Amino acid sequence: MNVLQPKEKASKKSELRVHHSIHDRVQMESTYTFDLRPRGDEQQREFKVDLYLYVPNSVGVNSSNFDSEDFFRHTTSYLRVRAPLYQHLRSISPDEFRFDSAEEYFEGHLSSLERARLSGRVIQDVKLYGNFLYTEFKKLTSSLKKSRKDSLKDELAESIFHRTELLWSYRRRYMNAIHDDRFLLDDEVIRAFTLTDEYLSYRVELLLLQLKETHPAKTRTRVDKLLQKEMYYRKQNGMLVLAEETRDSVGFEAYTYRLGLLKKFLGEPLFLKLVSNKKDNLYKNYAAAVGAGLAATVAGLAEHQRVQYLTGNDSGIRLAFLIGIAVLAYIFKDRVKDLSKEYFNTRLKERLPDQSFALSHLSYGSDGATKIRELGECSEFFRFVKEVPADVAYLRSLGQVRTSDPARRENVIHIGRRFNFDLSKKHRKIFPLLKNVLRLEITPFLNKLDNPTMPIHFVDDEGGTSTVQAPKVYHLNVVKRYEVKFGTGDGNRLVDYERFRLVLDKDGILRLEKIVRQGRLSYEATGT
Repeated sequence: MNVLQPKEKASKKSELRVHHSIHDRVQMESTYTFDLRPRGDEQQREFKVDLYLYVPNSVGVNSSNFDSEDFFRHTTSYLRVRAPLYQHLRSISPDEFRFDSAEEYFEGHLSSLERARLSGRVIQDVKLYGNFLYTEFKKLTSSLKKSRKDSLKDELAESIFHRTELLWSYRRRYMNAIHDDRFLLDDEVIRAFTLTDEYLSYRVELLLLQLKETHPAKTRTRVDKLLQKEMYYRKQNGMLVLAEETRDSVGFEAYTYRLGLLKKFLGEPLFLKLVSNKKDNLYKNYAAAVGAGLAATVAGLAEHQRVQYLTGNDSGIRLAFLIGIAVLAYIFKDRVKDLSKEYFNTRLKERLPDQSFALSHLSYGSDGATKIRELGECSEFFRFVKEVPADVAYLRSLGQVRTSDPARRENVIHIGRRFNFDLSKKHRKIFPLLKNVLRLEITPFLNKLDNPTMPIHFVDDEGGTSTVQAPKVYHLNVVKRYEVKFGTGDGNRLVDYERFRLVLDKDGILRLEKIVRQGRLSYEATGT
């Protein structure tokens, strides 16, 4: 029996936070943040995400021409841990900045054994530092755009100067050492330090330009000096500089392409490793075995009848009947095998996920040894459905049902996603939050759409005839149900809903309209 309970605090963030946006004209992006901080002695947490996509018949996508393989081929998904916060770096003096692993590596760099033992950990720590500083730059840039008070701008400016000095401390302490002893260091270690430095150089430039634009009065002179210093450093180290003579399409193309590569390089320690653990082939073999068993049973019954007829009287009549039985057995043996295998495969497919993965993360300990942490598993399935749960149907029709409205002709796609995470103590401090970014490409839904505009003729205010090119759009309505199950057994469950609409035309997504926001209908329940 469900017992509804109010949430502890209205301001408390949900354990599952979701943000939807338009990534580009043909992709919708959903970002899921899984909060894995346990409640009490909780050891396991399950997240359920159910998406119901209502596709109008006029779009031309249905179960006969669009299946799970088509869907997953048009999705991009990745899971990563949150970049480390490194709280102490926000307040220390830049002169005190250092990495323990880097200090140990450079002290023992003359020993190939020491380098081999520590190189993996150093590379990891350098990339994580780069992610930390990049995250700080993003937060400060966002705060600058929102700030209105001069006092707040002054505080942000000081934080920006501090983070910039952290970058220069990194260069003085480690980049200088790399230049001096390049031939005695591992190539991958050099690459990690150098590419992290380059990426942060491009990012700090954008941050300083934003500060100069939003708070020019008090910081212009200092910002200009830092920008000049940065550009000189870049030229000295062979990095890209968008000078006047290179500010063309090719120069910008190289710049943006390089940024993308560097961002992926720094993000490597954050991403989880996904290993498929689907058991489809095993179950298909079971189904095939059952089919073969049924076929053998039919053949065995036919053989039993054959023996009986051969040992009886009236052999002429019985022989003709025996031939008929043998022919039928031969025909139906293979058909029984194929039909039974197809039947069991179909039934199994309805209950098995289309995709299933084990989630793990690779990191390095203080001694340089690799550590693979098994975090849990996720599974996904795709189905066309004829009926939806009552709560989903209610949200779909909320505020839209009128007797004068034409009946909706829609196909409903159900995409289910399940995440099970291990919350044991060994993971709690390292993985408090996980993020999943899912991008859905909608090009299969655009193929049969009409032109993006159509002529509309109407009578204008003066009684004449006017013609305009009006937009022709289509709606993909989405209802999402979220459930977080705390612990095992009949523990607490957090249930939430969301509804929004994608407005499309032949060229792609025009806008995303939110109808019921996440959190508005959330509740907690106990029991199943």
